[in-house]
Amino acid sequence: MTAETHLILKLRDGRALAWREYGDLDLGFPIFYFHGNLNSRLFQPMWSDTQEQTAAAGARVIAVDRPGYGFSDFLPGRTYDTWPADIDELAQHLEIGVFAVLGYSSGGPNAMACAVAASAAATTAAPEAALAALPAMRHLAACGLVSTDGPYRQIGSEILEAMFGKTEPTLEAFTERAVQSHANMKAIYEAMSKADRKEMALSDLSEATRQGLSRGPAQDGLLECGNWSFDPADINTDCVPVLQGMAQMTVTCLALLANGLQNALQAAMALSFRARVIHSSADIGVRFWSSLSALAVNGVHCLQ
Repeated sequence: MTAETHLILKLRDGRALAWREYGDLDLGFPIFYFHGNLNSRLFQPMWSDTQEQTAAAGARVIAVDRPGYGFSDFLPGRTYDTWPADIDELAQHLEIGVFAVLGYSSGGPNAMACAVAASAAATTAAPEAALAALPAMRHLAACGLVSTDGPYRQIGSEILEAMFGKTEPTLEAFTERAVQSHANMKAIYEAMSKADRKEMALSDLSEATRQGLSRGPAQDGLLECGNWSFDPADINTDCVPVLQGMAQMTVTCLALLANGLQNALQAAMALSFRARVIHSSADIGVRFWSSLSALAVNGVHCLQ
């Protein structure tokens, strides 16, 4: 299998869902990657080393444009609950068995929504209709979160105001926020000294806004500050382990070591130390690749 910059699946409801793949496309463990706000499937976590490092992690990354980003059609009124169905359909299309999901920033809640759907599918009391609706979700092995957004409204008004100010929860208001965020990010990228990284960052930003700022980017903000359509507490971590940030990597590594996966974990640790700075964040590369490696190891373990 060869890498493509974008592939498109026509979903059952007629919408286009776009993605690209990189890493070990033939033998790598499948990990669906969900980008952040004002990113796209073109996001390069390790700059020019992304392909090499992903393959070394034993992963096949399937980076998906959410609705309203890149080539994925906008879905008016989208909720987090609609995303697991899109990924389930894509997993079936790709004939993927066991897989993991990894969400960065705004992609985090979407990964958690998949984990909730998978937890429900793994419950013996789940209705047959629910199992038939999302058959691939029963094979979700793990959920990774990197710098994820959280249910700010449920946490409390203080953090909600700290994150979003007094922004009215409307698509129009979050479009205005997206315009400012886009301008700030573009200025940062254009000031980069390394020409290759500057080009990658600006290409990703351009692709993220292919359909404008009032679609994917504004909708992400609106979803984050609203009442989520699921409860993260409904994730059954016995069925779907959740890996978040570097702190929990230690726990995960110890659990995997107990199952005799020392060599794979040593490779994961080496990857995390070789990681570089990504865009304007100082440690995203480290956390991304630690999570990626741990997910791949966890997924392979599920297959054994």
